[in-house]
Amino acid sequence: MKSTISPPKGLTTSTKLPNTLFSPTQEQSGLFKGVIEDLIDGILIVSDQREILYINDSARRALYQLNQNQAQINSIPREIWHICETLIHSRNLFPEQEWLIEFEIFTDSSTALNIRVRWLKLESVENPCLLLIIEDRYQAIKNISIAEAERYGLTPREKEVWLLHRVGLTYKQIASELCITPNTVKSIWAVSTLNRKKNLSNFRWVRFDRASYWARRFLITSASCFSLTGLLKYRLAPASRHFS
Repeated sequence: MKSTISPPKGLTTSTKLPNTLFSPTQEQSGLFKGVIEDLIDGILIVSDQREILYINDSARRALYQLNQNQAQINSIPREIWHICETLIHSRNLFPEQEWLIEFEIFTDSSTALNIRVRWLKLESVENPCLLLIIEDRYQAIKNISIAEAERYGLTPREKEVWLLHRVGLTYKQIASELCITPNTVKSIWAVSTLNRKKNLSNFRWVRFDRASYWARRFLITSASCFSLTGLLKYRLAPASRHFS
């Protein structure tokens, strides 16, 4: 099946990529500033000759995790290049098709890296390049957990327990990590859960007050206001069911 995949925003066929390794030039840094470096996911662009053309900080950290036990730290890990070779081979077999390969790698530290690789054509480079988007699942969950902790108004210790619990650790593992007893972890978790519910309750009251305001404006009940709001969201954006 042929699938057409557009280049990511900010990477067009006129983009000039200097041939550099892990030390981007000033021109390169300015080119991608505000477009790629602000992304959470790692961005890696390599040639079909295994030459790194561009790499951002997130991708550099991910490659370091995979290269710790290899001789050359500043190189493309064997695991990633194996997938790149698969994509190169598929292009030779199916030159009229565009392929995207997605896979996951679990490092020794149990960090899950989700990696998507596809072809990218740039006029400034003679041969097509390989674009890899690297997502550190642990880092993504950590960022979400930190935002949640701030939103719920948790204390520093509650934040630590919340983060470790969100990444999948048990009470005993959290206790060992923080050098406290499992019962203390349970107590902290109970308090943080209570604070979270309290903040969510306050958020619902804000929504209710808004609904009451519009209800008075249109002479309807607050419940009807909620129903109408839900109906409008469904009618105007049926594909966006994630609205709270």
